[in-house]
This record gives sequence, structure tokens and C-alpha cells, in this order.
Amino acid sequence: MIWYSRRRIVVPLTSSSPVASPGPLRISVLPFKNLSGDAALEFLKEGLAEAVITDFGKVPGIELVERNQINLDLKEIDFEQTKYVDPSTRVELGKIAGAEYVVLGGYQHLGNSLRAYGRVVQVQTGEIIDAFKIETPSSDAFALQDALTHRVRQSISELKSSRAP
Repeated sequence: MIWYSRRRIVVPLTSSSPVASPGPLRISVLPFKNLSGDAALEFLKEGLAEAVITDFGKVPGIELVERNQINLDLKEIDFEQTKYVDPSTRVELGKIAGAEYVVLGGYQHLGNSLRAYGRVVQVQTGEIIDAFKIETPSSDAFALQDALTHRVRQSISELKSSRAP
């Protein structure tokens, strides 16, 4: 159930433990949020997510849920990506789209550094399974993408291992 308020969406999450489902891990990777508001870095919003998606494209045991499906669900409830759509709402929409895990995060630029933050969230409970930050020189956005992709792959590999019978 989703409650709407003028300030934000409040999503009650269950505290029960998730039940490991058979089959592949169903993951959705959402666009990363530009935390610094630097318009010159807006390309990273989709770029970071695309790098992770591309890396997982053909990995056995992982099924990607198209993130555009989650964006369609947002439009159906008359919301866009605004400050009113908080991370717990995005996780709830991951449930609606059929994902078991959602990868989301943000990035920012300060001085000569470019930093990305990421989280892997179990959608049934809203539990943050893994959280991390990566920092690279601001002159090398591809290094940030590569490091982020490596870190997400490591996290998802651990999830896959924990589900193995």
C-alpha cells in the first residue's frame, strides 16, 4: 500500500525475511541521481545505470527487469522523478515491476573528485543489502563507471552465492 502526502510518499515495508525464490535473481537498475546538480554531469544519470545493465546483460542467473517499466509505473500513479519520489517508493515500484533487488544511488562532483554512491536493496523488505561509495578523479568518468560496475557485480555475485542450494 502506498500513502500519498504533499511532502513525500510513505511506503510501509514489511519486516519479514525474504523468501529466496528459485530461478534467476530479478534485478532492476535505476538511473543514478545527480546530487551536485551540475548540469554538465547529467549524462551520468543514465550512463552509470547503463554501464551496470550492460555488464549484467548476459550473466547467467540474473534477469534484468527493464527500468523503463518502473518509470511507466511512476507515470501511472502520476509521479515523475521528483523530490517527492523517495528511494523507498522506488523500491515499492520495483516490487510492482517484479524485481527482487533494486540497484540505485547517486553521484556528485566536488573539486577534482567524482563520487558515486550505490545501494542494493531487497524489495520485499526494503533492506539495504549492500551500500558503497566510489571516488575517482573528475577527469575520468569512465573509471567511475567501471569501478561502480565492478562493485555492483561483486555485490550481486554474493547474493547469487547465498541463494545457491
